[in-house]
Amino acid sequence: MFHHLSFFISLVAQFFAVTAGTPVARNLKHKAILMTTFAAGLRVGEIANLKVSDIDSKNMQILIRQGKGKKDRYSLLSPANLSILRQYWMQYRPSLWLFPGKPADKPISIRTVQQVFVDAKVRSGIQKDVSTCIYLHLRRMDVLNVKSPLDLLEGDDNE
Repeated sequence: MFHHLSFFISLVAQFFAVTAGTPVARNLKHKAILMTTFAAGLRVGEIANLKVSDIDSKNMQILIRQGKGKKDRYSLLSPANLSILRQYWMQYRPSLWLFPGKPADKPISIRTVQQVFVDAKVRSGIQKDVSTCIYLHLRRMDVLNVKSPLDLLEGDDNE
């Protein structure tokens, strides 16, 4: 198990080491997608189907509707993630879907979210063949109280 955890930590550390100096997201929308996926540990379909009303800044949580098993659940909304989402909202002003697609009355496609991840992975120089499922594994590390680069992403300076 430790091998898997150290692999995930090193992979995301590589991603964020590059993102600190070089933007791996093409625009603020892509940055918000990546940040929310990482920080909340969401699946591709869950990030694609988020609505603006699913972001609960008062209780610092995100409502995930009809996730795995067709069940609703909540995920944590970190202060850093909320800050990026607020910047994103100010620039793009989404109304129904948090990440609208084309046309705007439809959510962003799962394929587009996957491509945002692939583009960011390529721009960061990561060679390993990984998918967005890595975010779920990283979120589970938090449950195990294992320090991860997610702590850096979420602004945890208590090391």
